[in-house]
Amino acid sequence: MTSTPQAPPARAAAILVWLVWAAALGGILLAIARDGRNIPFEEDWLMVGAMTGHQPDLPGWLWSQNSEHRLPLPRLVNLALLRSFGDFRATMVFDVLALAAVCAGMILLARALRGGRASVADAFFPLLLLHLGNWDNLVWAWQIQFVLPTVLACTVLLVITARPGVPSRAAVVAGALALVCLPLSGANGLVLAPPLAFWFGYLAWVASSRAGEPLGPGSGTAGASALIAVLLCGVYFIGYQSSPWNAPSLGPGATLATSGKFLAFSVGPIAEKSWLLFGAVVVAILLACFAALARALKTRPEERLRALGLLAFLGAAVLLALAVGWGRAGRTAETGRMPSRYVLLAAPGMCAAYFTLLLYGRGWVRRAGPPLLATMMAVLFPLNTWLGLKRRDWFGAGFAAFERDLAAGAPAAELARDHHAFMLHWDEALMDTSLRQLHRAGIGPFARWQPDR
Repeated sequence: MTSTPQAPPARAAAILVWLVWAAALGGILLAIARDGRNIPFEEDWLMVGAMTGHQPDLPGWLWSQNSEHRLPLPRLVNLALLRSFGDFRATMVFDVLALAAVCAGMILLARALRGGRASVADAFFPLLLLHLGNWDNLVWAWQIQFVLPTVLACTVLLVITARPGVPSRAAVVAGALALVCLPLSGANGLVLAPPLAFWFGYLAWVASSRAGEPLGPGSGTAGASALIAVLLCGVYFIGYQSSPWNAPSLGPGATLATSGKFLAFSVGPIAEKSWLLFGAVVVAILLACFAALARALKTRPEERLRALGLLAFLGAAVLLALAVGWGRAGRTAETGRMPSRYVLLAAPGMCAAYFTLLLYGRGWVRRAGPPLLATMMAVLFPLNTWLGLKRRDWFGAGFAAFERDLAAGAPAAELARDHHAFMLHWDEALMDTSLRQLHRAGIGPFARWQPDR
């Protein structure tokens, strides 16, 4: 009898959440259609040789470092899209749809965790992951290197959170595949993999020893994925060379400060202006989550597997923050800022915090925690969007100048000389060569352009 009057509000909440999801997704797709260019930018130029068939050692190129990152999987997916469509915007669209898909999965999971009842608070996920403050990640093809590991990590989070006990066999296979792919997706995926591999190893032990919840061959899948992920983390460092681009940290204080800035970025690039405030807010949220998980592990043995998984995920998020702090403290001190594209790497930790408060918060924390997180992101959404549009204007001015000279028929050497500071600041010669390769391949605006001969 009590469910009948609640049904219309629940339906209205579900409609509102999906409208937010659709509007955020549509806004980014519109931005790509309007402002995305089929023109390489910075590391996109590294894709041109392989895209146009001028990369003689494809396996070596896939495994090669870019700064401290080995990116065989993002490069391979990016290359497949570029060769299939001949358009850098194809990768942008792929990135947006992949993020939208995991957002949808989280919305559906949060609803299921409430017993099928929707909540307006679940708009938190698109407000967090699909705002235009992510401009650098979503309207720049190369940033699949950040998008793909974020999607993989969120996939693992969905598997961890879906059930209190052993996940379904299909879920284990999906999560195991995502786990193995993380060390193949850059240093950020590498850092996340060991804590999550620990949970998959524990899952394999539980599944093989608990008679009431047999997973059969799935326990082998979980255990094998944990072992493979750890081995890949070791293989990553064979022949590894330290990045020459990033100055070392000035000390523990600088590392912790940069880690705090990274954690503040969990709520979007607007946090840079008040990183101490937002960093303190995020740390407080994480501490509340760790306390809730410790209590659940002590008092709710039936939730041990899921609670340990969320603990491992939040631990991985903190470990990533510390790794970024150590690796980027020197660079942040030199430039005075942290790149806005890092907001996407910090976001999965907030998703895990939302599920933790929803599942294990007590009293008012459980009732108010997820709505407060959603309210915070709703308030920050227009501010994050504003910063994203400022990035659009900066990108647009640089591309417009290049497009004018390209349309005027400027020779390749002149284009590279005049525009490499914006488009590929560290390698004028590579830009010159790549321009000619794009022309010969008939890619986008380069098909009509005549380079110098």
